[in-house]
Amino acid sequence: MTIYSIEPGDYAHLTNLWERSARATHDFLSEDDIQFFRPLILNEYLPMVKLFCTQNPQGVINGFIGLSDDYNKDNS
Repeated sequence: MTIYSIEPGDYAHLTNLWERSARATHDFLSEDDIQFFRPLILNEYLPMVKLFCTQNPQGVINGFIGLSDDYNKDNS
């Protein structure tokens, strides 16, 4: 598996992937919750972290992770 950097142009795709994943795994989120978080994910949260992804053989992003240097394990 190869890990790739993500560019801001990929944010819309990542937000769609986040939404599909949240709907499939977070049954405690209401439709209102998803609609509340969606613009935050797209416009605020994704730009705050360094993003990496995996892609399927056709080059479509199928998973992602965001990392931040601001994490401090002493505060966990």
